[in-house]
Amino acid sequence: MKKNILKLMMVMALAGQFTSCGYLDIVPDERAEESDTWKTPSAVKGYLYSCYGYMPAMRAFGGSYWHPEEMTAVTKELWTEFKYGLYSPSSIGNTSTTWATIWNGIRQCYKFKESLDNVFSTDISQETLTTYRAEADFLIGYFHFLSLRSYGPTMIIRGVIDQNTPISEFPERSSYDEVVQFINDKLDEAIPNLPNTWSGDDYGRVTRLQALALKSRMYLYAASPLFNGNSEMYADFKSPVDGRPLIAQEYSQDKWQKAADASLYAIQELEKAGFHLYGDAEAGTPSDDKPGLPNAAQRRLRYNILDFNNNPEIIWCDTRKDEYYGIQRRTAPRINSGSYKNMMSMVICPTLQSVERFYTKNGLPMEMDKTFNYDGRYEYIDAPINNDGNNYDGGVSAGKVMRLCTEREPRFYAWVTYHNGFFEFGRYEDKDPGNGDPAKRAIKVQVLKNDPHGRGNRTDAEYSISGFGNKKWAFPSYQGALIECPMAQFRLAEVYLNYAEALVELNKLDEAKVYLDKIRDRAGIPSVDDAWDNYSTNPGYQNTQEGMRQIVRQERINELYFEGHLFFDYRRWKVAEEFVGMPDRGLNTNATTVEEFTPMDLPLQRSFHKGQYLMPIPQSEINKAPQLVQNPYY
Repeated sequence: MKKNILKLMMVMALAGQFTSCGYLDIVPDERAEESDTWKTPSAVKGYLYSCYGYMPAMRAFGGSYWHPEEMTAVTKELWTEFKYGLYSPSSIGNTSTTWATIWNGIRQCYKFKESLDNVFSTDISQETLTTYRAEADFLIGYFHFLSLRSYGPTMIIRGVIDQNTPISEFPERSSYDEVVQFINDKLDEAIPNLPNTWSGDDYGRVTRLQALALKSRMYLYAASPLFNGNSEMYADFKSPVDGRPLIAQEYSQDKWQKAADASLYAIQELEKAGFHLYGDAEAGTPSDDKPGLPNAAQRRLRYNILDFNNNPEIIWCDTRKDEYYGIQRRTAPRINSGSYKNMMSMVICPTLQSVERFYTKNGLPMEMDKTFNYDGRYEYIDAPINNDGNNYDGGVSAGKVMRLCTEREPRFYAWVTYHNGFFEFGRYEDKDPGNGDPAKRAIKVQVLKNDPHGRGNRTDAEYSISGFGNKKWAFPSYQGALIECPMAQFRLAEVYLNYAEALVELNKLDEAKVYLDKIRDRAGIPSVDDAWDNYSTNPGYQNTQEGMRQIVRQERINELYFEGHLFFDYRRWKVAEEFVGMPDRGLNTNATTVEEFTPMDLPLQRSFHKGQYLMPIPQSEINKAPQLVQNPYY
C-alpha cells in the first residue's frame, strides 16, 4: 500500500492563528470566510485544510504536554517544567494552547460547513462537497474527543454560536457519556461519505477507517475506571443546573462490551482494507535510504513509525513538519565537530523508569524473568559481543555496560540508547560512520561526564540528564539536518491493544492473548503463554484476569512508548498516584567512571495531586460562565 507524504500543508501558517481564544470567545474570525473567496476549488480546499491546522501538534510541547510522562530533560526545558505540577485554573501555563485550539478548531469546522452552502464554483462536484462536510464532521467529533480526554465532561457544540448569545445561554458541560454519544453520532454522520484511504497529495486527510479507530479509542476510555462508575472520586461532580452526575456513578460492564465491539469492527474493516502490522517486507534490508538496524525485529520496529511511503499499519498521521528544536534534534547525541557541531543534545531523554519498563528478551518484566539477574541489574559488566543484535561493535565488546541494558527485548534496543550503546546516524561529524556500509551506520554513545556525549561542565544545558537516550522518532539516516516523517496518530497496533484490553475486562483471556501475541510476534518476543509458562517466576499468572490486566497494560506501555498515550493511560486506569508523582530517576551524570554512574533521583521537582486526573479549565472561563463548573480538587 504505497502512500506518499501529504503535500497539503495543514499548518498553513496556522501557528499565528492559535490565539488565546477559548470556549467563550465567539467573535468570528473573518480571515477565511468571505463568500467571494470561495470561487475556486483550491480556495475551498484551503479552507478545509485550515480546519485540520487546529489539531494540537504532537511534536510541539505546547500541543502535547502529555509526552513528558516518559521523558525528562534539563530544567530549562518545557518537557520538565510541566511535571512540576504547578498548573492550576488560574495558571494553566503549558496547557493553554490545547484548550484554545480545541474550541477554535470546532468553530472553524462549523464555519467551514456553513460556507459550503455559499460555494458557487461549478468546478466543485456535489460529491466533493459531501466529502468535505464529512471531513468537517469527523474533525468536530475529534476535537470534542480531545477535550473529553484532557478535561473530562465537556461542552457539546452543535453549530456556530451567534455572537449576540448571552453567556448565560452558552451550553453547560454535558456528562461524559453524553459527549461520547455525541461524538459517536458525528462519526456515524461522517463515515458513509469518507473514503477508506487517501493517497498522494491527500494523504493525511481523514478517512472512514480513521473514524472507526477513533471509536475504538473513545469507547476504551469511556469503559476505563476513571470514567466508569467512579463514585469514589466524583460523587459530587454534578451539573450546577440540574444536579445530574457528570461522570457515571455506577460501573457498567456493557461499556467494556461496547469498547470490544468498536475495536473488533475497526480491526475487521482495517484488515479487509489491507492494513496489517508493519513487517520485514516493508522494512527491507539496510540501504542508503533506510540504513542501520540489520536485526530484523529492531528494524521493523524502528521503521514502523518512520516509513510513510510503504506503511500498511499507520491509519492516520500528522504530516506537519518537526520543529527546529523538536524531538528529532533534541534526542540525537551531540555532535562535537563538523557542519552540525553542537546542534543536538540528547536533552529529551527517557527516565530510568521508562527504561526499566521494557521487557527482557523473554518478553517478561525484568523482575518476573527467572533467567534475568534482576537484583544485579545495576552492576556494570563487559558488554556481551553483539549485545544489541546489530553487530555494530564489530565482534568485540563495546565496553562496560549496565547489566540492565543486556538481554532486553528488541523494542528496547530499537528505541533506547545507553552508555556504550549505539545510535544510528547517516553522517556524524561529517563522516559516514559505516564507512560505506549502510548496515553499520551507527555511533557508540558515551555519556560519562567527560565523554563525547556527556554532561561536561554544563549545569543546565545540552546533555542527557538521565544518562539514557531516546531513538524513537529519530530517522536512522539523520545527520543534523531534520528528516521529515509524519507522526502517527493512530496505528493498527493500538487498535489490537484496545481490543485486547477490553477482552481482558470481559474475562475473555484466551481471545485477548491472540491479539497481544500479534504485537509480541512483531516485537520479536515469545507469546504470552510461552513467556510466562517457560521463563517466569510465576507460571500461570497469565491465566488470571488480574494477571492479564497487568500484562495487557505493560504491553501497551512498551509498544506505544513515547507516542503520547501513557499520560492518559495512567489516568484512565486510575493509578496515577502510584507513578506520576514519583521522582524521575536516572543515572549520576557527574560520574567520571562507571562505578559512579549509578541510579539516583534526578534533581527535579515532581508532584501530582488528585485534581490532575483531569486538566483544569481556565478560571477566566469559569468566571464568565459559572455553569461550566471547574473540575474537582482544584
